[in-house]
Amino acid sequence: MVAKGIQSKSSNSNQVYLAKARQAAHKLAQQKGFITSDDVVNVVGMPSSPSLIGSIFKGNTFIRIGYTPSTRASTHGREIGVWRLKWVPKSKLSS
Repeated sequence: MVAKGIQSKSSNSNQVYLAKARQAAHKLAQQKGFITSDDVVNVVGMPSSPSLIGSIFKGNTFIRIGYTPSTRASTHGREIGVWRLKWVPKSKLSS
């Protein structure tokens, strides 16, 4: 019974982190045009479970447009996705 409570608490904190991270990702993408998970982590910090980082861009909001080496030391320069919003206002495309 205790394990279920711990798991539920952890799951809740994961959902809170993902909500904050996705909100930050959306705002950054609107400002910069394209972003990486490193950009998001720089704003919201590392989650308690690093595997959550891969979930930030799941769904229909972002599209991967390429790859770049990560700047986080823990990734040892591994390639990570470069993302942009799937829908971009025309005013952003022409600037």
